[in-house]
Amino acid sequence: MRTSGVRVTAIVLLLFVLSDLGNTAAEFGRHRFRIAHFAQYLPFLNKFVLVPLAARLRFHDGDARKLPHCRKGLFAFCVVYLAYVASGFLVHPPWHEILLQTILPHFVPDPAYILTAIGVIGTTISPWMQFYIQSSVVEKGIRIKEYPYSRIDVITGAVITDVIAFFIVVACGATIYAHNAHLARAGDP
Repeated sequence: MRTSGVRVTAIVLLLFVLSDLGNTAAEFGRHRFRIAHFAQYLPFLNKFVLVPLAARLRFHDGDARKLPHCRKGLFAFCVVYLAYVASGFLVHPPWHEILLQTILPHFVPDPAYILTAIGVIGTTISPWMQFYIQSSVVEKGIRIKEYPYSRIDVITGAVITDVIAFFIVVACGATIYAHNAHLARAGDP
């Protein structure tokens, strides 16, 4: 077996780190608009306070020693995403068509469709998530005999996030798309 050497490995690692930083910046940039829009509904907080606070929570989430309750607080915020599941049922979407398209999707060779598919897949399956899971296992001090529990944790989290993502698509498709609405920004009504 031939190895590539230190130079090639260093270049690949550097490219990976740069793409990961870009992915993280884009991810936070996307959430920054949502947070700023949400801040207008809170009379006691404005976007100039809420966005930096969210950034601090986000970037310290991985280190439980810096902010011990951060992970629990962010987990509590995630409960809000269950509203998408309720919304998916409340808008009474065409379930037969949704299930049919979920099982047998209809692909369209349109550039906008392809870019949307790449965006959905790219934000769902990110390389940094693998590093986060591994560092979380190390940080929690999980021993080898506890790996099966950790695996259950990861699989359960993946299933829950995919179910919620499914209902986000259902709720948006049954409301925004069904009414032919076009949104240019997160704050658009």
